[in-house]
Amino acid sequence: MKIYETLDMFHFHFDDAEEYDKMWRVFGSPLETVIRIEKQQGFLEKEKDKFTKQMENNKKDFNVQINGLEGKTTEFRAFSDIENFEEIAA
Repeated sequence: MKIYETLDMFHFHFDDAEEYDKMWRVFGSPLETVIRIEKQQGFLEKEKDKFTKQMENNKKDFNVQINGLEGKTTEFRAFSDIENFEEIAA
C-alpha cells in the first residue's frame, strides 16, 4: 500500500484498469483474509465438536471392552487355586 500511496502522491494514473483493480484488491485483502479465517474457524469448530463426540463414543466402547475383559480375568481367578484342581477339572 505504501507503493500505491507514493504513486498517488505523484498523481500517477494507471493506464491499465487491471493495475488499478490490483490496488483495491491489495487494500481489501486484510478484510478478505479475516473473513476467510472466521469462515475456517467456524468449520474447525464443527470438526472439533464432531471429533469430540466420536472420541466420547469410542471411549464408551472401550470401557465396555475393558469391563468385559475384567469379567473374564475374574473368572480365571477361580482356576488359580491349585488345591481345588479336582473340582475345576470336573
